Amino acid sequence: MNSDSVEDIGNASALLQVRHAACKLSILANAAETSEVTYRKQLVMTAKTGRAWLEDLSKTIVVLKLQCWNGLQKLWSSRDEHILSTSEQSKQIAECERYMFRVFCYRAETSFSMSQQDKAQLYVTKAKEFLGRLPTKECNTLAELCYNFGVDTYYREEYEKCIAWLRESYDLRKENSSSGANKQQATTLRLMANAYLDWDSKQHWQMALNAVDLANSEHGHPAGLYLKAKLLLMGNGDEEFPCSRLRSVFEETLLHPDLKVDLGLCAVNLAVQYKRAQLAFDCLEILESRFKNSLDLYKVDLEHLELLLKNDKDEDAKALIEKCIVEQMERSLDSQICQRFHILLWEKAASAYEKKDYREALDWYNYSLSFFSSREENVKNIGKLL
Repeated sequence: MNSDSVEDIGNASALLQVRHAACKLSILANAAETSEVTYRKQLVMTAKTGRAWLEDLSKTIVVLKLQCWNGLQKLWSSRDEHILSTSEQSKQIAECERYMFRVFCYRAETSFSMSQQDKAQLYVTKAKEFLGRLPTKECNTLAELCYNFGVDTYYREEYEKCIAWLRESYDLRKENSSSGANKQQATTLRLMANAYLDWDSKQHWQMALNAVDLANSEHGHPAGLYLKAKLLLMGNGDEEFPCSRLRSVFEETLLHPDLKVDLGLCAVNLAVQYKRAQLAFDCLEILESRFKNSLDLYKVDLEHLELLLKNDKDEDAKALIEKCIVEQMERSLDSQICQRFHILLWEKAASAYEKKDYREALDWYNYSLSFFSSREENVKNIGKLL
């Protein structure tokens, strides 16, 4: 069959079976041939066929897929050490080992997809045996594979298995450190900390804290600092951490140069959730200073206004809304943010009206009216105020 006729085969599974048959025929036809060249060609052909099987998700071909890889492992174990042991063949040996390493990675991937995690771990262990003789990038490949297994098990809420895979990934990268590995190590450790928390926050609190501290030492990231702040707020059940320590961690999070405003506001809500109102106000003060020259300042002001109203700090709320009205005249305000301002103000006005405090209700309605610019298109909402 020539290459053109092979390319004309429309069914992907049929093409894979043709490749599989060709691979088996090649091995049978050269059964008596023991040269290194023949051996290496068979190794490459079988490895590539095995990879092709991996990418086909049809359950009907699983047996053929395993047959292919079993044959390859048998081929490797029965190799003639004398043929492949001369110094001239060191390059070919390295190439063969690289193919076998990939095969064990493929087999781990297949076993994991079939929920055979013990087998997946076995093949990862076999793949690790080759790492000392392979380039660092192959170690990263295996570490990434284990990390992906950890992510999959995390979303399936199999937290114990998730932690085991993430620890494997972390250890692999630690043993074979390379440039840029610190960021990935930190990502791995943060996910591990979250897995400990979701598994049992009381029993594994200290393990989660250890993981996130290690993550922050590998690579400081706002997400890691936020997670540490969350852990300290939660506490370990035996002690409550002092405000000074909590404020220090929150301040470090909010002053990180890579912080986005949304994560900063999550930190504020975290403080509110654990009934640390003053800590929340301190966080808002830091955020207002950080984003004072950004349009994101309105998001901070909105959160600040809501917190003031919930804590009955009406005079401070009025001062803040008057500042926002002045700022809105100088720069455009996102329509969705503006709508949320209106909702807060109308709810406050309605509450005052129900208490028959009509002057107070008018004040809040007037603040809302001031937010409608001369270009405001939502005439219907203006009409509700007039």
